[in-house]
Parts: sequence; C-alpha cells; structure tokens
Amino acid sequence: MKSNILKFSYILFFSLIFLSCEMLPLQKSFKYDGEAIDINVNMTAYDWLYSKGDQFEKMIEAIEYAEMSDYYKQDSLEYTFLVIKNPALENWANNNGVLKISDLPKEKVRDFIKYHIIKGRYSAYYNESPIEPSFVKTLVNGEDGLMTLNCVKSSYPIYYTNDGPVITSGNIMINALYSNGSSPQRSSLTTNIITTNGVIHVFGDYSFYKRDVYYTPLF
Repeated sequence: MKSNILKFSYILFFSLIFLSCEMLPLQKSFKYDGEAIDINVNMTAYDWLYSKGDQFEKMIEAIEYAEMSDYYKQDSLEYTFLVIKNPALENWANNNGVLKISDLPKEKVRDFIKYHIIKGRYSAYYNESPIEPSFVKTLVNGEDGLMTLNCVKSSYPIYYTNDGPVITSGNIMINALYSNGSSPQRSSLTTNIITTNGVIHVFGDYSFYKRDVYYTPLF
C-alpha cells in the first residue's frame, strides 16, 4: 500500500513539473555583441600615471624627486613597475619622521623607487609570471634588492567581503609569506596594465626587503 502511494506521489510531482514547464513562454533571442578587453594602454608608464590625475600624485612626487622619471618615460626596455597608492606613501614619509617625501634624503627615495622597478615584464598574461614565488631582479643591487614575485592562480578566484567581490586569480604577489626572509607580503590591487615600456601593477602598500626581525630595511 505504502509503495503504491509513494509511486503515485512521484507521478504527481513530475507531472506538475512538466505542466509548469509547458506553461512557460519561450525565451526570446537577443543579439549580443561581445567586445574583447584591450589590456594595452598604448602609452608609457609615466604617461599612464599622469593620466590618472591626482590618484598617484605621491608616487609621481617620489619619482620626480628621486630623478627616476627616465625609467618610466623610455620605451627601449621593458620593466615591471610597482606603483604605490597615495596613503601608503604618506605613511612611509611619516614613518621616516617627515611630512613630505621631498623632506627625505634623495638617495633614500631613489632606493625606494629602484626597489619598485623590476627588470623585465612580469604579468599574468602570456605566462610571463611564475606561479611559485621566484626571485626577480630589481634595480637595487645587493641583498637589499632581493624580491620574490608570483602570479596567484587561485582555485577560488573570487571571494566576497563587505566592500564587494575581490578577484584573486591573476593577482601579482610580492614577497609571498616565507619566500624572502621576513619581507612583508604584498598583493596587487590592480594588475596587468600593459604599457609601451612594460607593465604596471598597483599596490596598496610598499614593499621592502627584510632578512629577519633584526634586519634594518634599506628605506
């Protein structure tokens, strides 16, 4: 008896589903014109920074004060430019006991900029960036120039916060945890801006080399 009732319930359930599907109107066809995203900005790193108005005014101030603008303007070599947002640069100046970047010794600011320029182009496109933390060559010579870089290939490419979705897959990671002594890990906020002289990655904080907790960073 129970078996018959159960069979009848299944038949009734699937019949209702079938009828409901029959009652739905057919979906209309819509034309969709896809457009490929062009990752190339067709300008130098220097011009791109200036095109963003005051978004990177502190970075521009540091570049100009350090007399390093030629690296961002030239188009004969490709570099990976790590661009730092204004608040982090203000904090860096304050942490060094001054209000403005131009109040710091010029050589110190120059070392800062040099550490944030990597020889060669490392992006998430064309398999240019390693997926495991690997050492890359910055413009700083010696131990203080040590830096690791990798492209994040996350199995969970998007996670959600109170501020909205955060895309992780394709991000550039600098000095991933334990890959370069006690150097702090930094993850890019905006990545893979391909310029005529390399690629730009934007970060919310600056990077530096630190061998261990007792080591004094170069800048």
